[in-house]
Amino acid sequence: MDIKVVTDESAKLATVTHFPSEGEEALAIALTAHTKPFNTDLQTWHRRLGHLNSKAITRMLTKGMVTGMEITDRSTIAIPCEPCIKGKQTHAEIHKSTETCSNVVLGRIFSDVCGRMPTKSYNGYKYFVTWVDDKSHKVFIAGIHEKSKVTQHLKAFIFQAEVEIGQNVGTLHSDGGGKYIAGEAQHYLEEKGIKHEMTTPHTHQHNRVAKCMNRTLLDKV
Repeated sequence: MDIKVVTDESAKLATVTHFPSEGEEALAIALTAHTKPFNTDLQTWHRRLGHLNSKAITRMLTKGMVTGMEITDRSTIAIPCEPCIKGKQTHAEIHKSTETCSNVVLGRIFSDVCGRMPTKSYNGYKYFVTWVDDKSHKVFIAGIHEKSKVTQHLKAFIFQAEVEIGQNVGTLHSDGGGKYIAGEAQHYLEEKGIKHEMTTPHTHQHNRVAKCMNRTLLDKV
């Protein structure tokens, strides 16, 4: 837009005693106008103009697109600029299906711990842990009193499953919570040669199989 402001040589500030009500005519002079240019560095202009990129800022000046603007220091904008990173980052699309499914039973196991429950079970359980086989979709559930017992139940489940099926567990897929990355559980998985897949933090969609199973179980309860 081509905008022209007619002012005197010095700035003017109107003395506003009241603001016009609806239907009244606006005041003739109600703005402060500066006739002298602003001199500041590129970093400051970058922040003033809503974190506009440096090339666009310098192009505005060199092509005469604005007046009253001068850049004293055209050095590169400080990187990283935290507001730019937070304001311009995007979230990758999370697909609801995957092509990397296991083709054998116990090839990949999805697991998650649910709780603490607002009401204890008949046996006094405040948490439960689920294991879902990727190939057969069979679900195994264990009630637990405390999260510290997760490793104990994990060992029992893997031992029983491997004996019954006659095949070793290949991968354990979890959200990387403290109950599975704690020392004893992690050492056990390493000793067994079981790969531990951990999802991206705060992204429950990546552990959707186990999360949906937890919701289904709670709905049934």
